[in-house]
Amino acid sequence: MKSIRKHIRVHYALVFLTCALFNMETNADAKNLIDFASTGDLSQVKAMLASGVDVDARGDEGITALIMAAKHGHLMTVQALLDAGSDVDIHMDDGLTALMFAAVKGHQEVVQTLLNANANTNVRERNGFTALIIASLYGHQQIAHALLDAGAKVNAKTAIGGTALIAAAQNGHLEVLQTLLSAMANVNDQMKDGSTALMKAAINGHLDIVKELITANADVNITKHDGGTALINASFMGHQEVAHPLRQAMAFRKAITLNCRRHFPR
Repeated sequence: MKSIRKHIRVHYALVFLTCALFNMETNADAKNLIDFASTGDLSQVKAMLASGVDVDARGDEGITALIMAAKHGHLMTVQALLDAGSDVDIHMDDGLTALMFAAVKGHQEVVQTLLNANANTNVRERNGFTALIIASLYGHQQIAHALLDAGAKVNAKTAIGGTALIAAAQNGHLEVLQTLLSAMANVNDQMKDGSTALMKAAINGHLDIVKELITANADVNITKHDGGTALINASFMGHQEVAHPLRQAMAFRKAITLNCRRHFPR
């Protein structure tokens, strides 16, 4: 009986060791594939795939070769990985995808290649950011346009209520803002704290953005939950050049309201 138990223990030890060695080899292969994709070494990537390495093998934090290649803008490597069957929408542990990384970095051709492979434009990462919100945040107008053409939801919101329009306004990206407005972005969308695109532009002193939003009928009288307005934000930060058109807009809207009441009394 002791002899049998000893053989069983030895058997399981060998099975465990074999599995451990296999996992080590698999992890090493995944790391090598991801490293080659990171540097855009196409020949090495193809060689590893030909040897049977899983095209979607994962590294630290769930990263894959496709995500790494997209992040660094290696177009041909991205295409090779897609051709080999990589999941275009595969995501890291935090929800970030290849499309999102390409949008962050402004790799327009990579973005288009991923879209051509039917990447989902409305996937959200952990905090609710979509590729469109990310592209708008970083000012990549052509990428934002491509994403909208591919079906990205222009008014998608992050976990705290941010939108692509608010992101563009906050960082002063006029061309992106105009693209989003043309796609019917809601100019008066509010974040969970009540902030609007106009407020974000005002507090950061983006005069051209403020003027564009006013022209698009942004409501200058909306208040945050703490009582703040776009005008208060601009004045508090000392942006008098921004405060001026806000005061004009408020006066104009007040005059319109009074005129309507005069001619159309209740």
